Amino acid sequence: MRLKPLLFCALLHASLAGPAFAGEKGMLEDRDWPAYQRCSGCVALQYGWLELKVPQHLVGKFFVPPGGDPFVILAPTETNLPNGLVDGPIIQLKDFAKLQELYQKLGVLEKHGIQTPLAFYELLGQANLGDPVIDRARKVEGVANSVRYEKFSKGPFTAIRIQDIEPDLDRLYLFTPDPENYYMVSGRLSPALFRQLMSHLKLVKF
Repeated sequence: MRLKPLLFCALLHASLAGPAFAGEKGMLEDRDWPAYQRCSGCVALQYGWLELKVPQHLVGKFFVPPGGDPFVILAPTETNLPNGLVDGPIIQLKDFAKLQELYQKLGVLEKHGIQTPLAFYELLGQANLGDPVIDRARKVEGVANSVRYEKFSKGPFTAIRIQDIEPDLDRLYLFTPDPENYYMVSGRLSPALFRQLMSHLKLVKF
């Protein structure tokens, strides 16, 4: 689990410094919100202003690290690792200001008038922009070579899902009316857990 952030950072810097990738894969597709599924024996988790419910048979425990930027791991009990570590999908609260800082040198957001994190990820899914900087950002974010790049909308929520060839690199972004913050669920997300998370999202603010 500790190696994943280091690997992502290495890929990020290599992508920013390397040649741009151009291709038609990873175009954003609108999808219907998954059908509601009852959650028997679920427990609620509130992270910031987002509340979600997870079934105990799919998630054995919540794990919060003792230091660094906070995140929550949804850890099935059978994936516990030595030394008390756990592995599973990770939920993080993301700051739009950090995304702006990351792409400041490329000028992506300023050039395209991006004001929200949702608008940025929607931009990455547009076809035929002919912009090598966008191609590079698509590569950094894992969109260019994704198996599927999907958008779901319902009520105050918009979700964007990047399904990678390697499921451990999958990402689900959850956007609310808050233009400054959003959520990311990263890692292997089973179809059953994905449907349950999407069925029971709730805002406790706005």
